[in-house]
Amino acid sequence: VSGTVVPYSTRSEFYEEEVGKGVRIRIESGFKGSSIIHDSDILMILNEIYALRATKISLNGKRIMPYTYVRCVGATVIIDDVPTQISPIVIEVLGDYDYLVSGLGLLKEFFKGREIEMTFLPLEFITIPAGGG
Repeated sequence: VSGTVVPYSTRSEFYEEEVGKGVRIRIESGFKGSSIIHDSDILMILNEIYALRATKISLNGKRIMPYTYVRCVGATVIIDDVPTQISPIVIEVLGDYDYLVSGLGLLKEFFKGREIEMTFLPLEFITIPAGGG
């Protein structure tokens, strides 16, 4: 599964490093079939983050930008042709911690039912890397 997870923008903001307050979301999969993280799970989380109006996001240290795609191949997550580990998944988002965590609460419960752990850590300083050109 691949898909666009970022609303289209012509602004240059995606190509600049961003620093600010926010939340680190850590998702760890288990070892059973139902507790393995899939690309559809990652896209579900990213889409929910965008529904919460956050636009400055990194996934495993890579900036999420317009037309970023995410897919899984075995035990590897591919982000725009760059392989990264599947567990843990670390998503960093600039924005209001309480608002973001509140909005992601249902997803946390959904993953808990599949024995996938989703934790939130408030951070005073998060650096979202610049995107590629």
